[in-house]
Amino acid sequence: MRIAPDPARSRRVPHADVYRRLVESMEDFAMVLLDVDGIVISWNRGAELVEGYSFDEIGGQHFSIFYPPEAIVVGHPEGELAQARASGHYNERGWRVRRDGTRFWASVTIVAMFAEDGSLEGYGKFTRDLTAQMQSEQQAANTFALLRATAQTDALTGASTRRAFDVAMANCLAQGRPFCVAMFDLDNFKHVNDTLGHAAGDRVLRQVSSAWREGLRPGDLLGRYGGEEFALILNNCELHQGVATAERLHASTPAACTCSAGVTAWSPGMTSDALLAAADAALYKAKLAGRNRVVSALASPAGAGVESELRVLAHSGDQPPSVAASAADLQDCDRGCLEAPVLALVTDSAAPSPSVDSGWLS
Repeated sequence: MRIAPDPARSRRVPHADVYRRLVESMEDFAMVLLDVDGIVISWNRGAELVEGYSFDEIGGQHFSIFYPPEAIVVGHPEGELAQARASGHYNERGWRVRRDGTRFWASVTIVAMFAEDGSLEGYGKFTRDLTAQMQSEQQAANTFALLRATAQTDALTGASTRRAFDVAMANCLAQGRPFCVAMFDLDNFKHVNDTLGHAAGDRVLRQVSSAWREGLRPGDLLGRYGGEEFALILNNCELHQGVATAERLHASTPAACTCSAGVTAWSPGMTSDALLAAADAALYKAKLAGRNRVVSALASPAGAGVESELRVLAHSGDQPPSVAASAADLQDCDRGCLEAPVLALVTDSAAPSPSVDSGWLS
């Protein structure tokens, strides 16, 4: 039900007095009345609190006094009035300056006021300090960015996480440009953990990841795929270029630690599973061939018919056995002793535990 207004009550409370009290009570908003030239002719209590001036100080001043020098130089305050005059109002967020020279982030609305005959009578300027809100939003954005980086970066090695790697792989497949995928595995890493301890093993992983990431282009991505296994995406790269990069990373592996790698190249129609299977098959052959080497592979879109090329690095000291070695041979190799340089880290057999600060672990 609509209730008709009481004319008697309206006469008892003058509208002008109501509006005056309303304006004066709004302390969160700086409400400033400007003449047609932008001169301050009136304002409320909120303006004193937000801007820091008393009316005796600001009355008769041009409203550009609230703006930073760089805005005044380019005529921004006058431009605001021109836009308000043309469209009836102007809105923006930007920096403003208080009486003490400090800056605050403000939401500003300027409304042009016209007489009945259409002539301009002045402007109403409404300003609200949003500094606290802006800082809160920035803090939230920083927190989100940190969480996102945490989700995308392996905390131990600094390489990308498995999920981040999978997303990057999907992006490469969607783009349809040539790229390579490589799988790297540290040789005999289990013996590092068993002999020197997991803390030493963690330091190995960090140093290896750091050395490999330094050798990549900005568009490439190294991910920790699990344990001591890493996966690599090389964008805009043909197979021979991918092999050359893998060999360069192999050579940059910290001294006394060796790795095996398998490299493959994308071809139209290949899925991520087919690519990873081909790279993993090449890695497996590298291990069967004696480890400490790079094997490249070409695979069909279905992942069948993998054709590998064994690449034995010049600094690989062992004569490679047949690539057709059995899985049992590979297991025997896993149970073998440490490489001599790594074993040499254990310098004092009488010590209760090996030092993790010796040699290349330091």
